[in-house]
Amino acid sequence: MDEMCQYISNLKLADVPVTQFPRKTGFLGFLISVTSLRQYYSKFVEKSQLEGKEVDSEQLKYILTNKFSQDHLEQFFGAIRAKGGFNNNPSATF
Repeated sequence: MDEMCQYISNLKLADVPVTQFPRKTGFLGFLISVTSLRQYYSKFVEKSQLEGKEVDSEQLKYILTNKFSQDHLEQFFGAIRAKGGFNNNPSATF
């Protein structure tokens, strides 16, 4: 991960770092996400602490990153919409 972040930080387009380019949002977002995830891992997995209580290190070995997104909620509402046949003007009943 360190090498990947270093590669993105050093990546240039027309001799301008991508982190200073007009379309930098995706690159910065990725670097910030990786940094945040590493800090979360350090705090909750490496130190084996959860809500101020000591936790057995065998319980926390990895982080389920998909739990940090709203995709599961969007999939739920997508399933509800699918039941209605993807109607542009849905009603509250099926």
